[in-house]
Amino acid sequence: MNNKGQFSIIAALLVAVVLIGSVMTTYSAIRYSSAQEQPQILSSVDETNQALKQLLGFTVGYYG
Repeated sequence: MNNKGQFSIIAALLVAVVLIGSVMTTYSAIRYSSAQEQPQILSSVDETNQALKQLLGFTVGYYG
């Protein structure tokens, strides 16, 4: 396998790890939060989703 292919696979795995980690962190924060913190958590979820969309868009644009 050539170096470019190896780099692409490693980069894709790194992006997948970051995405999975951020989703796990977000959902654990939602699950273990109290009811009075709900609006702040929802805005955090929206910000996280927006950041993930930007990261995915950059990754697809860069490698596509």
